[in-house]
Amino acid sequence: MFVVEIYKAYPNQWQFLSRIEKNCGEEIEDIVKNNSLNKGVVSKVKEQTNIVKMPKRLKVINSNGNHIPKSSLPPVLINKIIQLATFTNPEFFKAKSKRLSTYKIPRIIDCTENYTDYIILPRGCLDRLKALMLENGTELLVKGRFRPVFGILFTSCFKIFLFENRFLWYSIHRRINYS
Repeated sequence: MFVVEIYKAYPNQWQFLSRIEKNCGEEIEDIVKNNSLNKGVVSKVKEQTNIVKMPKRLKVINSNGNHIPKSSLPPVLINKIIQLATFTNPEFFKAKSKRLSTYKIPRIIDCTENYTDYIILPRGCLDRLKALMLENGTELLVKGRFRPVFGILFTSCFKIFLFENRFLWYSIHRRINYS
């Protein structure tokens, strides 16, 4: 409801609305400058990109996931790294569109493990992590912790399995039909 200065309502609200002219952004800034407590202090909010000091190098250990140390990272970059492995849950939105209960269905699925000293991203996020670091001017050093002798390790474990569990080995042998 639109009222006059003495708090009396306009008789025709729609007619009053049709007489109001729109103001452009510059006029609104002038009005705010003239009526603000700190004269002339008006600032626009801009997205902060590359304002925070980024590290020159980031060492990532690639084992059961990408282990990223938090110690040298600013909070803005930590949040962006975590966002690499989060996505919306389609089951949540499917249930919501069908007007079913969304209780105990997470809206966002987070695949990161966030510890006090480091973040663990899934191994599939390494390419996106490289792109993010390249965008921020940070060199990414990836160090692997994989066992190169996986085949040897597997065969020795399988031999122990064969000798210790002969009955189980015979049942597997019959199903696979090794001759």
